[in-house]
Amino acid sequence: MDTISAGGVIQWAMETYERGLVPEEYTGKLDLHFGSEQAATELPWMIAYREGIGDLLAYGATPERCARLFTALTGMPMEADQIMQAGRRILTLERLISLKLGWREDPSSYAPWRLMNERQESLDMDDPILDVEKMRSMVKEYYALHGWDKETGVPTKAIIEELELSDFV
Repeated sequence: MDTISAGGVIQWAMETYERGLVPEEYTGKLDLHFGSEQAATELPWMIAYREGIGDLLAYGATPERCARLFTALTGMPMEADQIMQAGRRILTLERLISLKLGWREDPSSYAPWRLMNERQESLDMDDPILDVEKMRSMVKEYYALHGWDKETGVPTKAIIEELELSDFV
């Protein structure tokens, strides 16, 4: 089980629970409030073994499954493309907030020091796996894929309008 995805799914379950969108019969009396030690320790096991609400949360890995889970828990219809659009909106909004707060990237911190500075003998390579220029190139591609300016990472006017985020700039 991917820990990042599991953490995201657990956070989402807690958020929907706190908003009253998770019916009691789905929780098995498990306290899903943020900060619940019980939920933090039991939900990963429930997801891994697909027990109780963990069976539903285990579907959180794909847009189609996320859409079905959202619909099952909230009763509001949701399609996979809407889940993907919501994800794009979230990433772009996070980017706008980070830029507003003055956060800027440091290319030397993109990857662990060892990957960018040490020769990888086990891979029979003369150079480190990554360097600052390779990372800059990948980051530019990442920005472009998101519809952000590939040099600065600032979301473009077109993507802000497409994602209906004009109120946040």
